[in-house]
Amino acid sequence: MRKIISENSASLVLRGIAVILMIIPVFYTAAHVSSIPQYKRTLIYIVLAVLAEVLTVVFAQKSWNDYIHVAGSALMAFAFASFANGGVLSVADYVAGINLFGDASQVPAIMTYGVMLLCGVILSIIDCFIYKDIPKEKEK
Repeated sequence: MRKIISENSASLVLRGIAVILMIIPVFYTAAHVSSIPQYKRTLIYIVLAVLAEVLTVVFAQKSWNDYIHVAGSALMAFAFASFANGGVLSVADYVAGINLFGDASQVPAIMTYGVMLLCGVILSIIDCFIYKDIPKEKEK
C-alpha cells in the first residue's frame, strides 16, 4: 500500500482536494433541499462521487479501477450540473433585480459553492489524465 501511495502522490493530492471541494457544498445543499428540490439529486451525486473516489484508492490494484476513476469524475460533473440547475432561478432573479422565482439573496453562496464544485470537477478530470499506471492484478 505504501508503494501505491508513493507512486500516485500527485494523483492522491488532486483527488483529495477534489473530494474536499465536493464535500464543502453538501452543508449548503442539505440546508436548502426543502426549498430547491434539485438539490436532492446533487446530494446523491456528491455522495456517489466521493464513494467512487474512495473506491479508486481502495481498489488501486484492480484492473477495472480506471472505470471507477472516470465514473467518479462523471458523477462530480453531474453534481455540478445539478447544483447549477437548482440555483439558476435565484441567479435569474438577481440579474433581473426581482425576487420572483428564487431567492436573490442566495446568489453569493450559490456562486461560491458552484465555483467549488466546478474546481472539484476540473481537478478530478486532470487527475484522470495524470493518474499513473500502477501494477494491476493481471499484470503481476
